[in-house]
Amino acid sequence: MLVKQEIKQEATQALLADFTKLELAQDILQQAIDALAEPFFVKDRQHRWIICNEAICKQIGHPRAEILGKSDFDYSSPEQATIFWQADDEVFNTGHPVMNEEMITFPDGTLHTIYTRKYPLKDSTGKVIALSGFITDITELERRQFKIKQLEASVMKQMDTIELQRLLLEQISTPILEVWEHILLLPLIGLIDSYRAIRLTDSLLTAISHTQARILIMDVTGVPIVDSSVAGHLLQSILAARLLGCKSILVGIHPHVAQIMVELGIDFSQITTRATLRDGLKQAIALLA
Repeated sequence: MLVKQEIKQEATQALLADFTKLELAQDILQQAIDALAEPFFVKDRQHRWIICNEAICKQIGHPRAEILGKSDFDYSSPEQATIFWQADDEVFNTGHPVMNEEMITFPDGTLHTIYTRKYPLKDSTGKVIALSGFITDITELERRQFKIKQLEASVMKQMDTIELQRLLLEQISTPILEVWEHILLLPLIGLIDSYRAIRLTDSLLTAISHTQARILIMDVTGVPIVDSSVAGHLLQSILAARLLGCKSILVGIHPHVAQIMVELGIDFSQITTRATLRDGLKQAIALLA
């Protein structure tokens, strides 16, 4: 009898030790999943929560003891719960992970967008017996993405406005005026770069063709710097006008600009020049006579 009692006591102690180890393991596992910042849960085939961490308890707004054994229909609207269950069933039926973006109402009444990942849990035979899931609240991320899209749209609109303003300024800074019948005046103001020169030549040729102009007066009084590039652009415009039968008169060349042109070796022998716009107009009228 004494031996049997001793065996029974040893068996009881072993069971208690195993139970203690099991409780310790479960406690460590619970602490591990509670340490996750993202809501984590495990559901059985009846869609009931059988494991969850502290993060999902905060999200649902109830303590773990009230959540375990319950399902989405206990804490969500029927519409939301139905969507959640449809994703669950897809995992149960296919045995494959499912990722979804879903809308959920938090306990404070705010609507959030969540990104849910659900994974099948299988027994030794490969049968799906449960699923685990992670939830990421992407509401703030979507808000930032929306603001970025708004900002991009605003920047694009501003760029379009700037481009329109630039084109308008080009037209204002390089107006082509018909000052007399068959006489065009092109007053140049500011710096002339390659892009502006191309636009200038295009506008000039269009105006000559439209007005059937025979004389072009190009006034460079407002051009502060004339280098080989600027001089080359002016010559190209004048030669292009000549091809359309339009003679050119260059006026407003400052003495220091004339000196620079000479030093650069610019050939103006085929171009009529005058000191002032008034002199240029007189010369143009005389050429038409």
